[in-house]
Amino acid sequence: NITDSIQIAATVLDDVAVENVTITLDLPNATSQTFNLTPVGSNKFNISYTIPLIPGGYNITFSANDTSNNINGTETTNFTVIDSTPPTVAYVIPMNNSIFNVTDPIEIAVNVTDQVNVTYVAANITYPNTTSNLVELTNITPNRIKFNTTFTLPNVIGDYNITFLVNDSSNNLNNTQLTNFTVID
Repeated sequence: NITDSIQIAATVLDDVAVENVTITLDLPNATSQTFNLTPVGSNKFNISYTIPLIPGGYNITFSANDTSNNINGTETTNFTVIDSTPPTVAYVIPMNNSIFNVTDPIEIAVNVTDQVNVTYVAANITYPNTTSNLVELTNITPNRIKFNTTFTLPNVIGDYNITFLVNDSSNNLNNTQLTNFTVID
């Protein structure tokens, strides 16, 4: 998973002495990083690596040389990183148990954060007569985590419920945040 800390290790044997073990790590975004592995025993070399916020396939190329400058051919392996954490949803508008007049324009908003990328935010508004209206929220405010829209209340009095529907680029969903309000005449 993104942000996990993993151990990258190799067992390297030589008839005299291993001088250096390196890895080249190719990331899914077409960049690469090179690291020297640290000896942690007679034949084991490793490094602790914190996975960045980049899901996808990673390739590791290991190479080693000994004190006589003999260079090993390379060994490769790979692993896949996923994003399994749903977006976080907080600070909803309207506040729970708010009261409005019919035909008033109101703001519907929510703050959404994600480790990678938020791709969709909507509000499913359930009217007192149990019909519903799905309204997409956008992020056009200077606040980069606030998604909102203006909604004009229909001429229907009673209790309304809103469920916020949030999706990230890894298709993790968060549909747990709710609020309700009342419309009076």
